[in-house]
Amino acid sequence: MPARLHEFRRLVIGAALLPAMVLAAMAGVLLWQVLYLQDLNDQEKVSDAVVARAGRMERLHVEADADLRGFLLTGDRSLLQPFEEARREQPAAIAALRELVAGFPSQRERVERLDALAHRWYAHAATTLRAGESGGLAEAAARISEGEAILEELRALVRAMEGEEEGRRASRNLDARELTRRTVVSGGLLALVLMSVVAYSAVRQMQRAAVLFGGAVRARDEFISVASHELKTPLTSLQLQVQLLARQLGQVARDGPAEGTARRLAVVEQSARRLGELVDRLLDVSRLGTGPLELSREPLDLAAVVEECAARLRDRFEAKGSALLVAAQPAPGEWDRHRLESVVTNLLDNALKYGEGRPVEVRVEASGGAARLTVRDQGIGIAAEHQGRIFERYERAASGPTYEGLGVGLWLVRAIVEAHGGAIRVESEPGTGAIFAVTLPQGLEQQQAELALR
Repeated sequence: MPARLHEFRRLVIGAALLPAMVLAAMAGVLLWQVLYLQDLNDQEKVSDAVVARAGRMERLHVEADADLRGFLLTGDRSLLQPFEEARREQPAAIAALRELVAGFPSQRERVERLDALAHRWYAHAATTLRAGESGGLAEAAARISEGEAILEELRALVRAMEGEEEGRRASRNLDARELTRRTVVSGGLLALVLMSVVAYSAVRQMQRAAVLFGGAVRARDEFISVASHELKTPLTSLQLQVQLLARQLGQVARDGPAEGTARRLAVVEQSARRLGELVDRLLDVSRLGTGPLELSREPLDLAAVVEECAARLRDRFEAKGSALLVAAQPAPGEWDRHRLESVVTNLLDNALKYGEGRPVEVRVEASGGAARLTVRDQGIGIAAEHQGRIFERYERAASGPTYEGLGVGLWLVRAIVEAHGGAIRVESEPGTGAIFAVTLPQGLEQQQAELALR
């Protein structure tokens, strides 16, 4: 058992491994997409910063130009304070732009040109400022147009930088949409393929588990077999003792109490016989679970077997209010007596169970090298969709407390009949009863020929 438990654990781990791989693969794809989108978002922040810094550079120069013009017009030196602050901020602004566009050559070139233009403008502004301070207002005014040309060139550079960043932003948006589309398509295909692999693996693991636990099933059947044999021994002894007691009481009893005791003993004998039949059925179930039935064929008459089984069951039929009508013509053959008795008993039990209170007809006839047994009841009937299922193990035509049983009777009947090279079929409709027809080859050679064809 420890080895089997270890193997079962290994199968469980194997069955769970592929689903775990599926989840890991899907998580990996999702993580890659998240990281890629995060990178796009970081690049978006860089573009925003470049545009903001370049715009700031433009505003600094425009404001400085306005301050310089104000000073030249009014001579108020307080207007030069923002001009000086802008000139001090210039190196830091250029350094920040260089860092932001370090990975983009075209933008790096523009930043260097922007830095050169800024130096030209501030050199021009310094010359203009000295001319204005020395009283050369006319010369200073003449130089203002030169500063405007530098500013226009600087504005054009800023527009170019902004344009490239906008183009890069549009390209990233396209990349993000394309990535999402590819991820959805490829992820769906990957999930489909991996789910197919998981399903295939699950089937394989189930097959291996079935093989693994086949030993447990065989052990269970062996237990049933041993238990049935153990039950059979005391039951046989009990039945024999009851029969002896009944015979003795029949010889000496002359008063009422003895007759009552005899009736009670008859009931005990009948119950013991019924229990013995149940044990026989369990034995057949265990034998079929471990391999094909072993038959002990002998010459016998199917009609005689049917008459004997009917005689044993007649009291039970009368107790249920059902007449048992037998019309049996001689039908000799080579069969297993015990197995045929099981076939007849199961079919009659089934007819009594589902047709209680109504007549049951049994016919035996022979023709064309085959014997035919027919059992007809007038019970609840069987729907067409259930007629194949009732011959399977643990299946019944109807369920509920009214119809007790293990659901193995007709399965055993079919197994025994087919082991003899025969066949069984049912004809029925709901509410009209059922006809079970068994066909058995009479000779051993015929039986073997029929088995060889299957």
